[in-house]
Amino acid sequence: MIFGKHASNFKVHSVKMWTTLSASCKRIYSTLLLIGTKDIVRFILTGNLKKRKVLFFFCLLMCVQSLRAELHMQLRVGEMCNEAQVVLEGEYLGGDRVNVVRVYKTNVILSDVVIVPGLQKEEKPLSTKRLFLFLGFGEECSFQPSQESCFNDVVKNITSGTLTPLRQIDKGGSDGVIWFDDTCCYRYRQAMNPGPLALFPDFKNYETGEKNSAADVRTEIETGLKESLVWNRASSLTSAYDRTRLMCRFLLQSTSPTPENLRYYQWFAVWHTDWDATGEFAGPYLAELLINADPKESVHEIVRVLGFIGAPHSASAVHSLGALLSGDPERAHPEWVIEAIADAQDPAGITYLLPQLDSDKSYIAAEAGIALCRLKAVEHFDRICKVLSVNSKTWFDGKYLEQLEALYQLDPVRARPVIEEKAKRFDKEYPQGKRISDILL
Repeated sequence: MIFGKHASNFKVHSVKMWTTLSASCKRIYSTLLLIGTKDIVRFILTGNLKKRKVLFFFCLLMCVQSLRAELHMQLRVGEMCNEAQVVLEGEYLGGDRVNVVRVYKTNVILSDVVIVPGLQKEEKPLSTKRLFLFLGFGEECSFQPSQESCFNDVVKNITSGTLTPLRQIDKGGSDGVIWFDDTCCYRYRQAMNPGPLALFPDFKNYETGEKNSAADVRTEIETGLKESLVWNRASSLTSAYDRTRLMCRFLLQSTSPTPENLRYYQWFAVWHTDWDATGEFAGPYLAELLINADPKESVHEIVRVLGFIGAPHSASAVHSLGALLSGDPERAHPEWVIEAIADAQDPAGITYLLPQLDSDKSYIAAEAGIALCRLKAVEHFDRICKVLSVNSKTWFDGKYLEQLEALYQLDPVRARPVIEEKAKRFDKEYPQGKRISDILL
């Protein structure tokens, strides 16, 4: 349970949790009737322990069937400010109608009373009718929108479509509806995982029990709209050089123009920038950012993008990438660093990769071996072969096949007897539909 020591002070403002628990109890009762009273009595009096366990777990599974097994990742207010076509504050009038009190953002013409389809069916607190609404046009609004939607201008000329709350989870609620009273805000979410979705107070800090207020949400909206404007202006710059350098700055916390919603705009910068076309500008600048970054600062996304860019434009970052391998692994995933060094296709990277062959983590050693093969480090064949000829036993079953293929590409003559010997012992079909012996064909 995520409410911790404040669970006893938690006041329920929704009946859905109790409805769910009641339904679960009824489910147990129905299950017992299905099994039969006589059989139950016989299990209890004469059944062995194994039979009792079977009965117990069967009832338990029926009980929790109605609970949500996965964690629902809720959209933050700042993220919804960028996604939504309309952001407003209003008062619920009943049905699907909301009286508009204040408009923070709109790309459409609004009347004093708006119709929000599905709002009548959503859960509502007993203490208030006031709410914040973040509205979009159905499937257009999601956590990972299409490239077209995130690169459009801030103000769009939309004249048709039905406005609905962002991220409608089910009939019970949406991410885009936040209720509030004089004490705190309420959002449709999970209190535990696994667990049911219901309307709960929106906690700012679960350990201290501090809750978000309407004033907090208004501040988040103000900041979110400012950062959305910054992002849209940056992504619409006509100069490829200026736009690329700005996209690079979004990748690092210390240089990001959107620090309050860092991860959200990092995602956009990574996946919605044409790094292949802008690599000549991005490569050297990312190398510069990597050198000047705080020694404790995460550089995961910079490393990822340098891997996308590859040779020849990422070669200037090889020494900085190599330094990461001997530093704190929390700053950047070692696998990403190794792959980025290989993608740079600079022989200088060999010096940094060789020590990784001795890593106590077999998957790291295997990645280093594959990268050295890509860099044509033939003079180190024996060391590389010692690592790659052993199955690294990663979660990816086809990794061993990739290791042996890399070894064969490095030196076919010396790799052949090794691969033939492995094929005799482990020549099974891998996920790619290939066998070890296929490498030699």
